[in-house]
Amino acid sequence: MASKKMKTKARTRPKYKLVYCCIWNDENFKRLPPECQRLALYILTSEQANRVGIFKFSVGKAAEDLDTVSDTVSGMIKIIADTMKWSWDSRFRVVFIPTWWKWNPPDNESAFIGCLTDLFEVPESPLIKEFARNTKYLDKSFHSILENRVCHTVSDTVSPQEQEQEQYQEQEQEQEQEQEKGESASPSVSGVEIPQALDRPDFIEVWGEYIGYRIKRKLGKLQPESITKQFKEFVKWGVDDAVTAINDTIRNGWQGVFPPKKGPANGRSKTSDGIRQGLAL
Repeated sequence: MASKKMKTKARTRPKYKLVYCCIWNDENFKRLPPECQRLALYILTSEQANRVGIFKFSVGKAAEDLDTVSDTVSGMIKIIADTMKWSWDSRFRVVFIPTWWKWNPPDNESAFIGCLTDLFEVPESPLIKEFARNTKYLDKSFHSILENRVCHTVSDTVSPQEQEQEQYQEQEQEQEQEQEKGESASPSVSGVEIPQALDRPDFIEVWGEYIGYRIKRKLGKLQPESITKQFKEFVKWGVDDAVTAINDTIRNGWQGVFPPKKGPANGRSKTSDGIRQGLAL
């Protein structure tokens, strides 16, 4: 979030980080599916995390490190944020952990000031204001330092227009890196190539939400063969109807995805609705 003239040499990431054993007794953590627990531990311990508990988080890098795909990570991180009471800014790709100071208290004022320099690497997300107000677990002796340093940092940033442009550029660079292994290859989710007819941002986003929904409900993992067949059905329906159908499934708590059937009056027949309710879990 710092201006270009204030940026300095990137800090050295620590090789070791503390993980408290009591996390396994945390009620919120225990409610997470195993796949989400793994990602939560990755968020806490990976080199993407910094010393203040608010940091830029690359979904693409997480997917690569965890040997999975971006849509799965995107779906899981929303579940983790809701369950663990963390905050996730998907626009600026920033994670904020409000309980960070509870488990990582600063040793002294000098150490705290040093930690706050990590904010220069954080995009100008609205979560910065939440971070500045978050003093619940911070010793009172550090409150004035937090207020002064964060206010100074925010006031010395680039203009909102320049910052937004920089964020878009960084996102584009990340997307290019994710496709670096094969520029000519078509986009894919869950290891399955997306048909050209479905290659639209709104479809890719809602499919990621559906994957996260299945994880949260502990439904069976979709195998590549099943996804391929489902994509073929989506192509027959058309991408608009496919997006609508997936949203209907998530909203109504169904397990499968069913083609939207339109009735003569309100766009959906009562008969099809009755059948769908019977299929809901």
